[in-house]
Amino acid sequence: MRVPEVGDQIGRFRIDREIGRGGMGVVFAATDTRLDRTVALKVLTLALDDPEFLHRFDDEAAILARLDSPHVVRIIDHDVHGEVPHLVMQYVDGPDLGTHLRAHGPLAVVDALRLCGQVARGLDEAHRHGVLHRDVKLANVLVRSPGTADQHAYLCDFGIARAAHRPRRTGAGVVLGSWSTLAPERADGAPATPASDLYALGCVLWSCLTGLPPYPGVEAEVAIAHAQAPIPQLPVADQHGARDDRTTGINALLRRLLAKDPADRPADARSVRDELERLAGSTSSTGPEVPTAPSRTPTVERPAVAPLGPRPTAPPASLAPTIPPGSPAPPASPTPRRRSRTVLIAGVVTLAVVVAGVGIALALHDDPDSSDEDTAATGDRPTTTGSALPPTAGDLDGDGLGDLTVLRLTPELQPAVRWTLTSDGVSLDAAESTVTAPAVWTEGQGRLVLGDVDGDGRHDEIWSSVADATVHIDVLPAEGEPWEAAWPLADWTNGDTPLVADFDHDGRDDLAFVNEVPIDGQPAVIDVALAGDGGFEDPTTWLEGPVFDGNYFPHLVDLDGDGFEDLAVDLATFTPDFRFTYRLQALRSTTDSFELVGPEVKHRRQGFAANHQVSADLDGDGPEELIYAGQRGLAASRFDAEGTAAVAEPVWEAPADQAADWRFRSTGYEAYYLRPDLWEVSDLDGDGDDDVVFLRPEGDDAMAVEVYRAEDGTLSGPTVWATLPCSEEGSGGERCSDTFQLVSSTGGR
Repeated sequence: MRVPEVGDQIGRFRIDREIGRGGMGVVFAATDTRLDRTVALKVLTLALDDPEFLHRFDDEAAILARLDSPHVVRIIDHDVHGEVPHLVMQYVDGPDLGTHLRAHGPLAVVDALRLCGQVARGLDEAHRHGVLHRDVKLANVLVRSPGTADQHAYLCDFGIARAAHRPRRTGAGVVLGSWSTLAPERADGAPATPASDLYALGCVLWSCLTGLPPYPGVEAEVAIAHAQAPIPQLPVADQHGARDDRTTGINALLRRLLAKDPADRPADARSVRDELERLAGSTSSTGPEVPTAPSRTPTVERPAVAPLGPRPTAPPASLAPTIPPGSPAPPASPTPRRRSRTVLIAGVVTLAVVVAGVGIALALHDDPDSSDEDTAATGDRPTTTGSALPPTAGDLDGDGLGDLTVLRLTPELQPAVRWTLTSDGVSLDAAESTVTAPAVWTEGQGRLVLGDVDGDGRHDEIWSSVADATVHIDVLPAEGEPWEAAWPLADWTNGDTPLVADFDHDGRDDLAFVNEVPIDGQPAVIDVALAGDGGFEDPTTWLEGPVFDGNYFPHLVDLDGDGFEDLAVDLATFTPDFRFTYRLQALRSTTDSFELVGPEVKHRRQGFAANHQVSADLDGDGPEELIYAGQRGLAASRFDAEGTAAVAEPVWEAPADQAADWRFRSTGYEAYYLRPDLWEVSDLDGDGDDDVVFLRPEGDDAMAVEVYRAEDGTLSGPTVWATLPCSEEGSGGERCSDTFQLVSSTGGR
């Protein structure tokens, strides 16, 4: 069967353009040539050779055509034309709700309540006719005249609906729906009910109010959160403690709609409609409405030490969800946070088998933009407490897209300037704030890294510095009191830039200190300070020896794709003819030591810097590669299963019109690209392949955030995703660009 195309004629309907495409079919805008009107024509392409499917299609279309609600898209006709089953539906001139939220942010409170009240009216009509929707979500709510007094919602895409009293015809073992709004009992294999539709409506209500899904993350994490995580709540008091009665009522309704037990949810859609309309018509007794555009530039100050602005994984107070008293916290996960796409898919399959018990698979379909619920907003992203750190590299807010943090700090610039750069998949939104660094940090040298040192699944700040021959560590956890640690500085130890990773695999990030430049035949030494309860243990030696020939520079890299970081040591030897030769030696963490893996491998990387690299999973297969900057571009060394590195191969070459500029910046006196604090990795587009990011001076008054996107093991670009202002104030005589640094959330590698 050939899928119709634009310009084709199906009966009296002429196809004008494609509107959307999903797993079950294609939706077109078409002209009814008999009545001269625009209609939506949905061509179904799933299981067209299945007589049972065609019977169900005809059966359900007839039922849906009987629905008569101003808030349900009308079925005008249905037929099978030339072996092509299709539905002819009312055409709505407006976006789906997910698209509108992504473009404009969350709705005003009253608008959100009224719109969801209209959706509830549509569900009430369907349920009274024995029809379940089974996939209520943002993409299936169309909005005419959004943002105006005439805003009107239509519930659409009952293509997977069926009459509640009819025998179940859905294929065995298949759950039809979307993870982001799927009720907990549905993931357990229970059939759809009116209560599961109402649960999904509660998810839509939360998204309308906040612009976010109630439980962000990848599929497996979302399914677990629906079953176990506390129900998200809006704040009921402003900064002065005044209560907001309307928000109190909204929270009560959310607790009922999102109840884990279907029996605890509202009795029917009509009662939900009445409650939403009542709340929309009420007035707030004292407090303000939930803000639709929360401030993103708070200032945080403390004596001596202060958090790095607002926590990237926590929302501003105006929108931060709270957890009702007595709600159980979701289980903390000590699993690695940098899982590959392959591991994530395996996790979803495992979840389907373990949770459902019978190999239930989720059928995702009929969604032209399946990411609507997961990336449906701009602005800050409230989350529930206790979720694991996201598996996406660099993801600070749990939306599945990598982000960045940039710091501008000098001893003269206090408080420092900090930017949180959140990704929407194609650009970065910069939110500026200030931070006061620990006093000892500004007196010596140091670095800031984001990690999870207490195992609570949230990003903590690890400030490291060296002063008076002492290593100083200041930790500001996402929750709880700060702690400090200090140890005598061993000769040549990189105390100001420790490597941060979970070396003992207990779910908490540890610190590794390395004598990067051993001399006179001294052995290589790596000490590790393990994270404990409320502090670090004293460092112990995990590697002493061998005696490497020349300088060595260790880097964090996941050699085997298990999600835990190992080390790759780059060895540099200065030859008599005034050239460097480079070798790589892999070191695997055994949870209490580092062991040599595979042989040293010689590299011919003329023009590549040995001591300034990042590790990234460019191809999404799990193991990471080491990325080098060189005279002609970027190169990557990959490791085999035995930990042996391959000779570095180019992954990006500067185009001819950029070659001279690149060569100057990467190998000349400026050498911006070789500064380790000006490049980082982050999966900015959320595709499972780590992208490479540089901060590049743009004239004398700005820094460009330059992105090289990864796909199938190579890099493309660059494109500028954001530009940060630069002023000479506080530079202390340095060039302004020299005061910037990218803050690592991937271990300070």
